[in-house]
Amino acid sequence: MLGGAQRMLYPQVFIRGVPVVLLASLLTLAACTASIRADQNLVPVSAPEQRLTFPEVSLLPPRGEDWFINKSRAVQNPEISTIVQFVKSSRRRQPPATDPTQALTIEAHVWRVDVRGPVESQAALQQLVRHETETLGLRWRLLTSEVEPDNSRDAMCVRYRYTAEDSQVPRFPGSTFVLKIAGVRCVPPNQLGYLIDAAYSQRHLKGQPDADVEAEGEVFLRGIVMLTPPRLAGANTSPDRRIVPGERIGQWTLDMTISQIDDVISGSPTRSSGVADPRPGPDFRSGFVTVLWPGRSVGAGTNDTATGKAVCLIVWSPEFQTLEGVGPGSDHQAVIKSYGTPLTLTTAGPESSRLIYDGVGMAFVVKRAVVQQIYIFRPGDAKRIWKF
Repeated sequence: MLGGAQRMLYPQVFIRGVPVVLLASLLTLAACTASIRADQNLVPVSAPEQRLTFPEVSLLPPRGEDWFINKSRAVQNPEISTIVQFVKSSRRRQPPATDPTQALTIEAHVWRVDVRGPVESQAALQQLVRHETETLGLRWRLLTSEVEPDNSRDAMCVRYRYTAEDSQVPRFPGSTFVLKIAGVRCVPPNQLGYLIDAAYSQRHLKGQPDADVEAEGEVFLRGIVMLTPPRLAGANTSPDRRIVPGERIGQWTLDMTISQIDDVISGSPTRSSGVADPRPGPDFRSGFVTVLWPGRSVGAGTNDTATGKAVCLIVWSPEFQTLEGVGPGSDHQAVIKSYGTPLTLTTAGPESSRLIYDGVGMAFVVKRAVVQQIYIFRPGDAKRIWKF
């Protein structure tokens, strides 16, 4: 046992380091939208011609009658942050339908999905989306699935369409519903650590006609524009985004155990729980365990099975930087300029090298001249972690 840390390690599917979480969440969201009650959480879309701008994306709301912004934004997945969700409903001031023939639900959303490391190509992104159909549970039966490249944007994207049946809707036992989802999945320009998913969906009782929302949904998808959030200047980075070699990453320190880190993160608004990394890298020493919190873009590692005390901390979000302004997404020359020649280089993975600065207490995973991840550890501890 890792000082109580074992309680939080659960398996998760990864494609080249990217967790597969989205299709089941998409289907669940389409199914749960019907339970949204008519209350203060629904705000009418009053100006669909005005763009809404967020750090990650700019978008136009869906155009058409009876669209609302859902302020509750509830998605039960720690890796997913709802940027915005829209609900189409003429029943805003009525209770949810009790007749399954009236239980039509229509929604549109934009999600930020945190992942460990970048998706390297459009083909890899297609593979990721296709693989999601293999991870569905018994609740849904997939009827159709289409995934194809989307080259219409200034970002690496794919388009997808799914049709599935859901026969386990709690409020309507014995009824089968049809869910249709169309969306786009993108890797934002020059960004690490997350994907953008935008989609629209509808659910209706099997045998009932589809709602005529494709035109409104496609206009919504065409209006999505990826943005590149400004990088933080190192000296101006807030303390909870600062990387301090040999000491801490943000609020997480090397004095904490894996369980303590998990307790802090699980009690935060993201409610993200740690997951064991199934492939930490070929250069790690045998028995070394790394735990990741994709919802916060941080991780920790230990080989201290008695206490579970963190031996290293990991970060892969470009929002975190050192005092010198180096962070994930930086050019490797910025690392050399700031810290000099590393003590050693190891192989961290395909086309990836690990630059280890044992005297500083920091290591950088670099791929194609770009920093992917940063590790901090106590100076002199590098050989406890990596083989060299």
